[in-house]
Amino acid sequence: MAYLEHSVCWNLAEPAEVETAGECFITAAVIDIPDKDPRAQMVTCGHPPPLLLRDGKATALPVGRPAPPLGLGELASRPDYHVDTFTLEPRDVLLLHTDGVIEARDVRGVFYPLAERAAAWAHESPSALIRSLRADLLAHVGGHLADDAAVIALQRTHSQFPIEADRRVHELRLLRETVTTVRRGFAALHCDVPVH
Repeated sequence: MAYLEHSVCWNLAEPAEVETAGECFITAAVIDIPDKDPRAQMVTCGHPPPLLLRDGKATALPVGRPAPPLGLGELASRPDYHVDTFTLEPRDVLLLHTDGVIEARDVRGVFYPLAERAAAWAHESPSALIRSLRADLLAHVGGHLADDAAVIALQRTHSQFPIEADRRVHELRLLRETVTTVRRGFAALHCDVPVH
C-alpha cells in the first residue's frame, strides 16, 4: 500500500487538467485470497467495503481502520495500513463494488440499495448475479448512470479449498487402486504358473 501511495503521489506531481484537479486521489481495496486457507486479508483506502454473500444474506465486511484514499496519505502524519481479516468459505460470494453503484440515485434521490438487492439474488451464480444487478441498477437510475460503476463477484468453490486435502484424497485413491491392481496381477500370475 505504501508503494501504491508513493506511485499515486508521483503521478499527481505531473501537471493536471484544471477540471480534474479536485479529484486527484484514488480509493482502493486490496484483498489477498489464499488458495489453501479460508482466511482472507484486506486493506482499504477510502473504498467502500465489499459485501460478503453467505446463506442468502449480504453483509458489508467490517473495516477496522480505513486508510485515507491513495494520494491523500500526506494529510495523515503516517498512514496506518490496517489489515482486516475475514473468512471466505466455499460457496461464499465476495461482491466488490465502486461508490458509483451505492451512490446511484433514482429520480426521488434514493440511493441504490445494493446489499438488499444482492441478498435477493445471492443464490445465483456470480455471472447471473452481476447481470441481475446491472439490469436492476440501470432501472433504478432510469437507464443512465451519472458516475462510473463497477461490480465484481468472486466465489470460492469446493474444488479450490482446501487444495492440499483434495490432493491427499486423490493420492490415497490412486494408491488403493494401484495396490488392488498389483494384488490382482499377483493372483493371476500365481494361478497361471504351473507347479512342478
